[in-house]
Amino acid sequence: MRIDHVIYGVQDLDAGAARLNREHGLGFIRGGRHPGGTTNSIAPLDPPQYLELIAVADPEGQLARTLERWIDGEDRLVGWAIETDDLDAVAARVGLEPSAGSIENHDGSTGTWRVVGDANDNALPFFIEYDGDPDVRRRRWAERRADSGNNWVRSVTFVEVGADPDRMREWIGDDSIPVRCIEGERGVLAVGLATEKGEIVLR
Repeated sequence: MRIDHVIYGVQDLDAGAARLNREHGLGFIRGGRHPGGTTNSIAPLDPPQYLELIAVADPEGQLARTLERWIDGEDRLVGWAIETDDLDAVAARVGLEPSAGSIENHDGSTGTWRVVGDANDNALPFFIEYDGDPDVRRRRWAERRADSGNNWVRSVTFVEVGADPDRMREWIGDDSIPVRCIEGERGVLAVGLATEKGEIVLR
């Protein structure tokens, strides 16, 4: 298992991307739209890892309503995902059923996947397994990374969350994931990104 992406909820995609570019030099490319009423932009990191900006596109969508509750009128980190090669095994271990997800990309293509997660606790990562050939996906993300100008950005170095460390270890089931659990507000609090210029920390 490995960290796949970290999610940053924003009120406006273009404004959020412009701010993170101005403050940290991160480049973003337009993503697409999810059926749950949200839209995203992507900062590709080491393929196929990425930072996702997500915003409301349709306030009536279920995911959009959840996002609005999480950000509460302020741009902030709202979630993170771990990619696994065997989602069914993870689902059996945590006692939850996988659900399907998809996105209609800006270029007209469609991406699909399955996830397992606790919708009531965004401090815990959700697990994701993408459909399709992983090598093709990795090559596509390498192209996106070059298009975004992020070849100088590497990978996620850590995710900091407000959560119980014992519960986190039990949920993830893999001690190699670089997660820091601290006391305080529950949820995703910070993410570190390795770059050629030093570590970037987003809060």
